[in-house]
Amino acid sequence: MKSLLKILLMSLMTTFVFSEVATPFKSLHENGNSKEIGFYHKKTGKKHGKWTYYFKNGKIKQSARYLDGKREGEWKYYYENAGLWRINYYKDGRPVRKWKEYFETGKLKRIGSYKNGKRSGKWKRYWSNNGKLQKTGSFKHGKRVGEWQHYYNNGNLKKTIHYQNGNIIKTEIPEEASLSE
Repeated sequence: MKSLLKILLMSLMTTFVFSEVATPFKSLHENGNSKEIGFYHKKTGKKHGKWTYYFKNGKIKQSARYLDGKREGEWKYYYENAGLWRINYYKDGRPVRKWKEYFETGKLKRIGSYKNGKRSGKWKRYWSNNGKLQKTGSFKHGKRVGEWQHYYNNGNLKKTIHYQNGNIIKTEIPEEASLSE
C-alpha cells in the first residue's frame, strides 16, 4: 500500500511540475476528430513533451516527443489502417540509434542506424512480397561505403556496387545474374 501511495504521489507531483512548464494544446480535423494533441513550453512557446497526431478517421498517425522544440526519444509512425510504419529515435533533434520501417503487411521493410544525425553502419532493405533481402550495405558519416549487394526477388545476387565516400567506384554483375530474374 505504501508503494502504491508513493507512485500516486510521484505521479501527481510530476503532473503538477509539468503543468508549470507546459500548456496543453489540441487541434481538430474538419470532422471534429482530434488532429494533434500535445504541449507547448510556457516560456519558449515550443513543442514540449508528448505529442500525438491523428488521421481524420481518429486512428493514431504518429506518436512523438519533443524537448523544447526539438525531436527527442522514440517516434512511431502508423499506416492509416493502424499498422506500424516506422520507428525512429532522436536526440537533440537529430536522428540516432536503430531505425526500422515496415510494410503495411507488418513485414520488415528496412533497418539501419544513425549516429550523430547521419546514417551509419549496416543497412538492409527487404522485398515486400517474400521478406527476402533486396539490398544491403554500409554507411559511414551518412555516405555509402564498401560493397553494396543488390538481390533479385528470388534471393539471387543481382549486382555488387563498390562505394568510396559515397561515390561509385565499381559495379560487378555476376554472369549468372542475367539468368536469375
